[in-house]
Amino acid sequence: MNLRWNDCLKIGVSIFILYLCIHYFPAALSGAGLLLGASMPLILGACIAYVVGILMSAFERGWTVGSPGLRRIACLLLAYLSLVTAVVVIVALILPQLGECVRILLAEIPGAMTKAVSFIESLNIVPQDLIAPLMKVDWQSKLLGIL
Repeated sequence: MNLRWNDCLKIGVSIFILYLCIHYFPAALSGAGLLLGASMPLILGACIAYVVGILMSAFERGWTVGSPGLRRIACLLLAYLSLVTAVVVIVALILPQLGECVRILLAEIPGAMTKAVSFIESLNIVPQDLIAPLMKVDWQSKLLGIL
């Protein structure tokens, strides 16, 4: 295998960048989050444009009446209307179920906390003077206090 100077330079720079990312991982993660947050409107706009383009071309294939300018405007409006309708229907179907799941989870938390404290007590690794106050806590009232 014949290594060229250019290839060695690329490998060296890649290794150095990898070292910097590992050494400064929190800063790199913060920078990546900042970059993603700043580009999110562009990504969202591109996704919407892609879906609207697909819907618009489907509507244009089926539209045979009127002038081409009117057809484009009408198909664009139909595409946006279809997209908004689909989003509203999906949200209307998901939100009630999501609320029900949250209600069920909140109802199960006090029992789960009591079981967790009992399990920790059964392991005998935590001193009894720390376990006793946990057993006396009314988890239901604490949960209602948070909400």
